[in-house]
Amino acid sequence: ILSYLLTVFLVNIVYTQQSIGTLKQLEDCVNRPNYQSEGCPDLEYLTYVKDVDNRLDKFVGIWKGTYNGKIYTFKFNKRIKYGSGKGLYRDLLIGRMQVQDSNGKVTYSTLSERNDDKIYFHGDNFQRNIYMMNLIINTECNDSGVVFMEVYSK
Repeated sequence: ILSYLLTVFLVNIVYTQQSIGTLKQLEDCVNRPNYQSEGCPDLEYLTYVKDVDNRLDKFVGIWKGTYNGKIYTFKFNKRIKYGSGKGLYRDLLIGRMQVQDSNGKVTYSTLSERNDDKIYFHGDNFQRNIYMMNLIINTECNDSGVVFMEVYSK
C-alpha cells in the first residue's frame, strides 16, 4: 500500500507542476512556416503563457481617437494568469470600448461592465510588435473582428 500511495503522490506532483512559456515563445511558434500543418508540439504541455518581458504594459490605459465623425474610447487592462480554470492560462489584455456619435451620444459602451467574462474583447498573441485582440460586438449576429494594436514611439 505504501508503494501505491507513493506512486499516487508522485503522479500528483507531476500533474500539478506548471509548465510556463512566454508570449515570445508563443509568437515565435505561430510564425513558424509549418505552423498551420504541425502547430506547436513543443508548447503543447504549457499550462501558463506569461508576459515575462512586460510587453503588454505599453497598451494598458485609456486611449481615445476619432474616425468617420465618431469618438472612440478604449480601455485596456492587463490580466495575469487569466483562464477558465481548465487547461491554459495566459497573461493578456481585456479591452473595453465606447463609441459616441458626432453629437456625443453614446451608441455603444462596455466601459462600465465589471465582469471580464461578459466582455468579448480579449488579447490573443503578438506578431512582432503588433498585439492582436479578438473582438465580438454581438454574439447573436457574429459581429466580430480582429484588432491589431501597435504603439509607435517617437
